[in-house]
Amino acid sequence: MEAEGSGLNPLQVAELKKAFSICDKDGNGFIDGHELRDVITLITEESPSDSELQKIMITLDKDKNGKITWDEFITSMSAWFAEEFKAQGDDTPRKRKLESSVQDRQDVHKKVKNFFQQFKEGTHERVRKMIQHGNVNLDDARNSDLDSLYRETLSSEAKLRFLEEHRRTMLNWDHIVTSFNDPFKHYEAVQCIARLFSIVEVFNSPQERRTVSEDVARVFEAFVRSNLMPFIIRAAESQETLIQFEALRILVYFIPGPRIASTPEDSLLHPNQMFFKKLATQHGVIALFISRLASPTLEIREQAVLGLGAVASYNPDARDFVLRSGVLNPLLHLINTQTPLPLLRKIAWTLSVLCGVTHPLNQLPSWAFISPLLQPVTNILFVNDEAILTTICPALSLILPGLPEIVILRRLVDILREVSLPSVQKAALKTLTNIIRFDNNQMFLLLNQCQLLPQIEMILTSAENSVKIEACEFILVLVGLKGEVIPVISTSHIVTLLVGFLGIDSLRPRAAKILKYITRTSPPFIKVLVSQGLITSLANSLTHFKSYDRVLSTMYKYSGPVFNFEFARDVLIALDNILNVGEVEVEATRQPNQFALAFDLEVIDKLGALLAAIKENPDKDAISAWRQSRPDDSSLEDKVKSILVKVSRVLHHQMAANPASKHVMSMIETLAKKYYTEPTKPEQPIHQVENTAMLVKAILGEDIRVVSLPKTITQPEMKSGFEAKFGKSPLILQYEDEEGDKVIIDSKNSLDKAINRYKDEKMVKIYLKHEVQDEDREESEEEVEETPIDSPSFRKRKQEKEKSKTLQKKNSKDEFSARKVLFTDAKAAPLPEFTFNLKDIQLGQKKRMLEQLGTTTHFGTKELETLYEKMKSQSPDLEVNREQFETALKGIGITDKLQVEQLFNAFDKSRDGKINFLEFVTGLSVVQRGSLLERLEFMFRAYDSDGNGVLTPDEVYQLFKATTTSQGKNIDHDKLMEMVRTCFKEVDANKDGSISFSEFEQAVKNQKLVIDCFVNLPY
Repeated sequence: MEAEGSGLNPLQVAELKKAFSICDKDGNGFIDGHELRDVITLITEESPSDSELQKIMITLDKDKNGKITWDEFITSMSAWFAEEFKAQGDDTPRKRKLESSVQDRQDVHKKVKNFFQQFKEGTHERVRKMIQHGNVNLDDARNSDLDSLYRETLSSEAKLRFLEEHRRTMLNWDHIVTSFNDPFKHYEAVQCIARLFSIVEVFNSPQERRTVSEDVARVFEAFVRSNLMPFIIRAAESQETLIQFEALRILVYFIPGPRIASTPEDSLLHPNQMFFKKLATQHGVIALFISRLASPTLEIREQAVLGLGAVASYNPDARDFVLRSGVLNPLLHLINTQTPLPLLRKIAWTLSVLCGVTHPLNQLPSWAFISPLLQPVTNILFVNDEAILTTICPALSLILPGLPEIVILRRLVDILREVSLPSVQKAALKTLTNIIRFDNNQMFLLLNQCQLLPQIEMILTSAENSVKIEACEFILVLVGLKGEVIPVISTSHIVTLLVGFLGIDSLRPRAAKILKYITRTSPPFIKVLVSQGLITSLANSLTHFKSYDRVLSTMYKYSGPVFNFEFARDVLIALDNILNVGEVEVEATRQPNQFALAFDLEVIDKLGALLAAIKENPDKDAISAWRQSRPDDSSLEDKVKSILVKVSRVLHHQMAANPASKHVMSMIETLAKKYYTEPTKPEQPIHQVENTAMLVKAILGEDIRVVSLPKTITQPEMKSGFEAKFGKSPLILQYEDEEGDKVIIDSKNSLDKAINRYKDEKMVKIYLKHEVQDEDREESEEEVEETPIDSPSFRKRKQEKEKSKTLQKKNSKDEFSARKVLFTDAKAAPLPEFTFNLKDIQLGQKKRMLEQLGTTTHFGTKELETLYEKMKSQSPDLEVNREQFETALKGIGITDKLQVEQLFNAFDKSRDGKINFLEFVTGLSVVQRGSLLERLEFMFRAYDSDGNGVLTPDEVYQLFKATTTSQGKNIDHDKLMEMVRTCFKEVDANKDGSISFSEFEQAVKNQKLVIDCFVNLPY
């Protein structure tokens, strides 16, 4: 699974975490300037200057507090790693050499190294000196001992010669511009401009373009300052085919902008500013591209397709504007059995953009607009071309959930079987993983009708490791998120293969995580696995908890060990699960826990080695940081102790009959004396150990778990605890009475009866039922964990699909007019001078705006008129920034900085640092007259400072701080932190370390979280 919103694959995220940990030497969760200087010195073998260090900090430290957090680090790295849109497009897919996992890991850390190297001032100067206006010695360039970042750039003679010609041509810019007025030189002028813009293709990555950033930026600036856009538009409308083609090439190069790595975000050169895209759109390029789709010339059609994709890419509002412009019919008309493959590849890319592939997952396009794409995309899926399949599969993962398209599902499974290319297999597996994560109906179709798991088994057997990693991700979602363990263990060799993966570096962490879930299944299956050596394999894998990483040593000169805490935790949980399943069998057979007897001397020795690695580790900061990251979880030492106690409890009664048990017990006692404050003594039967505890067997279908709970537990506590443990909500709790009938546990009285019912037995049996709240079960939306694919946008589109595959045009217009659209049908305001201070294009006219607000807010027409005129008089552009907002709040007595910031976040739905009229009136309507749900959504948005849809511990801390401040209370930091920990313990039902809106809403309604959500703002 990719990191949320990062676009990185699991291996890249895992390696970047290692890089971050190496940089974060003291393990406090962030990198400061001193730590950054140290790691750069190790990487480059030269201490960075103060100016170089400052540049790096400015780039990485987004909130400018002098500390680089993990979120800031991975955000910058994901942008650095990103593969961007190729302006010209490849006629054939680029072949990538198959690489081992070690090489893949090295590539990640080389990119990290290159990221830091780009800021070294000396390197840029050396590059510039070597390519000064024709004074280039190619032999020197090839043989020079430059940093690795630039070797690839300068090793190509063609690139260097291109740069020489490019600079000579730029010297004649004024002459080229005047040639546009000469009909005899018109084509030559357009061709020269196209050749100059092709610098973004020759240096075809943001990293490469940074080495020639001045040359790249100069072309774009000269083009804008010379006001050449009208001339290029007219050239693209010319009757001359060659002039048309070159003009369209220019537009395709121009629209995405220069895309230079590490461009400051406030610069108009940054892609997020969309200056160049907006300029082209104002001059009507979308209509131009659509008209050129009907050209009889293949090359012109290709450029038109790429141009539409360039406009729609990366920005949801731009994409929606393209969709509203009627692009689909002429675009889809190009697809037929005679479509040339190069053109079809470009169409596939543009269709994937229109489906939302390059956009945030919570801002996907409306189903009303992209529903016509389903059949054409399905047809393209049957073209056996690597570039097309790797492009179209991600699009399918966005439009398919919610539709029972068995033909597509079968084709995806067939691709795994028929296409052996790793890139295609990985794309298909990612698509299937996203589908099952979101849509239970399609998951069952894949498992039952498409025979997907046997094909997954074949991939685990024969594919290269990078494909096996994606297959493991699929299985992990299937057994972990969806709870479908039985189909996996019923497929002959999957589990056996997973156990074998414990010996492979790149697959080991995922295998352990999957086995953590699989070991919760029934005793007969666990018995088979134990007989095949599962316990020994798991224990042996613990030797990889502490390892010395050759890749990290080479890249960072890091000689210390690497500690795989998450992996060790998963292995220990799996071992504990096996013992718990054995307890279930004990109840039925009245025999000792047979699985505990499989914990022999070798297994206990491996547990002892793990304790030694933890207890005797000199790097206490790493262990401390790990514990702080999981404050509510027991430590690894405690997990080992729990296993040792359960094993010793069984072996204590076996020592007389089995001498080997005596040796194992002796080793356990030795470990207890060495590593624990009190010796680990053999436990008595659980009901005699502690009068206040009880053993509970929780049964949810085939998923059976044994837990120890206090007898004083309440019904709500038990219910929420099981919902968190099983990852399903809501659950109905039941017990069997003496007559075998199921009785619901919904009160203290019924819970007491359930406990009393089993007072003479070893365990209390609780039967769980996953409650589906919708009246029609078949049309209900299954409960899933909050993941990037399960976003509000996705849920909304699923509801749209269930209602109809198409919507009326009126509804479509209403939906789009309700959003902040940066591209409008109205005549746009003129763009300012090219001073890199572009304002957003104006929204619709006043009448349309007020009509819309009249239907979406609680205000009447006259009230909206008053609000409009008042805001217009105070802010002519109908926008207020943070300072203006703060000044306005001071006038009504709200002066607390934190409260002001949170209110600004709540109103600023688009998170662009300004509150426009639509946002202001919509927020004010909620505050003054909104329902409880609307106000809760408003306050949740206020506290969600980074806008990622969940509340982190830091954000909850600020929530409590703001609430107590507004109540006139002054609570110290430690008390607030304790409040945060208590809150997450009670509110974070799925224990994922964050609070979703649904958890927030339930907590407020159940009074587990008390906040002041009824802010009263006058107007």
